[in-house]
Amino acid sequence: LWVDYSTFRRLVISMVLHTDMARHQEQVRNLKHTVKWKKTTNASWFDSKDPQVWMKEVETLLSLCVHCADLSGPCRPQVFMRRWTDRVLQEFWRQGDLEKDQALPIGLGNDRSKAKDVPLGQVFFINGFVKPLWVQWKEVIPEVEICLKNLDMNLDYWKDLAKARKEESKKNDNDKTEEGRSEMKNGKK
Repeated sequence: LWVDYSTFRRLVISMVLHTDMARHQEQVRNLKHTVKWKKTTNASWFDSKDPQVWMKEVETLLSLCVHCADLSGPCRPQVFMRRWTDRVLQEFWRQGDLEKDQALPIGLGNDRSKAKDVPLGQVFFINGFVKPLWVQWKEVIPEVEICLKNLDMNLDYWKDLAKARKEESKKNDNDKTEEGRSEMKNGKK
């Protein structure tokens, strides 16, 4: 297969643009639709004899591969997932700090002062973005099953942390309420 410079350039641009989260839901829907269509029609990837259709599939799969790689942090073994999550959050927060310093609107997820519950945020991120993509990607590449197993274990990890934080917060609120009642009862307020 020979690809000329302009085709290669178009492929690279497409792959980079597919990492834009503003297009994420559309990409997942398109992938889901394509996977369903291929199953229904018994078609395989790269079946087309039409070079333009064939190349469009190449572009789609390469772009999705890069997008999956971009959202692969939660699919890694837990020790690596934690490091990756910490690094990504630090990067986002540094970006938010720069936006704030330059009096620009702070991007969604970039405001460290609003990052009160990282575990709950990770549960939302995994359920809302990562898992729907990777479930469909497994339909294309079944070997990524291990990534989905890691993802499910990491999702459980974040859910457990979120639950523990919620219970601790509730206990602290109850302790403060009881402390306030005790002070009122003893005439300290």
